[in-house]
Amino acid sequence: MPQITIKLPAPIIDPDLRQRLAQGVTDVAVDVENIPNRPETRFFCWVIVEAVEPGAWTCGGLQPEHVVPCYATVLVPAGVLTPDLRRRYVGQLDKAIRCSLGNELGQRVATSIVIQDVADGTWGANGAVMNLADFVAKVGFEHLQHARN
Repeated sequence: MPQITIKLPAPIIDPDLRQRLAQGVTDVAVDVENIPNRPETRFFCWVIVEAVEPGAWTCGGLQPEHVVPCYATVLVPAGVLTPDLRRRYVGQLDKAIRCSLGNELGQRVATSIVIQDVADGTWGANGAVMNLADFVAKVGFEHLQHARN
């Protein structure tokens, strides 16, 4: 049940790019987090694509002219990812972002991906505090079925 925020420079974002990113990133989340690939469980993969206005993003104190910077934050319930799954997540997410952006930009893409565990019992959903067992029961992480309530 990730919540993924992707920040990109505003001039390159259009509705088609948002859709490609959302689809590609959701596919990665479903695969890496072992979420059953069904519409009702895919729904729990939330992706937000944010536009960063020109001038608000610098690299080394300068405006990025020859690179498209991309920053992604992935929030997951603590206990969902092993170190191996975390490595897979970063690699596959990087690839999905690059594929979504395509080669038509004519610029190098630089990604920064942060995967952050949300401590058990600190994630609220629909007015209730959730723990890992609740997420396993609702989302169906296939590798964590032993943790169900």
